[in-house]
Amino acid sequence: GARRAAERIVAFQSCNTGELEGDYSALAAWARAEMPEGCDLRWWEIAASGGSSLCVYALIAAGARSRLDAQEITQIEHAYFPWIGALHSLLDNLVDVAEDHATGQRNLIGCYTSTPEATTRMRLLAERSLRAARELPGYSHSLILAAMASFYLSTPEASLPAARPVARAVLGAVGQPAALARLVFRLR
Repeated sequence: GARRAAERIVAFQSCNTGELEGDYSALAAWARAEMPEGCDLRWWEIAASGGSSLCVYALIAAGARSRLDAQEITQIEHAYFPWIGALHSLLDNLVDVAEDHATGQRNLIGCYTSTPEATTRMRLLAERSLRAARELPGYSHSLILAAMASFYLSTPEASLPAARPVARAVLGAVGQPAALARLVFRLR
C-alpha cells in the first residue's frame, strides 16, 4: 500500500514537472490510467490525489500498530486515494495560486472553469473525504482531515476573493472539528 502510494507521487511529479512549458497531456493520460473504477472525479482531481503524501503517512502509521489486516490497508488506501489526497493537494494549490504563477509552477485549481465549479467540486471532495475518514477504524483519520483542511484554510491566501468561496464550502463540509482547528491555526 505505502509503496503504491509513493510510486504514485513519483509518477505524478514526473508527469507534472516534465513539461512545465507544455500542456497537461502526459499528466492527464497518467491520471486517467490511475482512475479507480467507477470514480466520477476529473482527471486533475485524480492527479492531485496521486501527488499527495498523506496516504503514505497514513499507511506507515497504521503499519506501526500491532494488529493490522489487509482489509484495513485497502480501506485506508481507498480513503486517501482518491478522496482525502485530492482534497489535500487541491487545497495546497488553492492557497499557492499566486506563488505558483510567480514561479511558473503548474496549479491544478486552474483546471476548473470557474470559481463556482471549483467551489462545488471542492465541497464534493470534502464531503466524500469526511465520509471516507469516518468509515475507517478509530477517529484519527477524521482528525487528520480536519487538521489538514484547517491548516490550509487558515492562511491569508484562503481569505482572498477567489479562494474565499472554496474555503467556506470546504469548511462547511468538513464541519466543526475543522472550524476549531482553523481557529487554533489562525491564533498561532
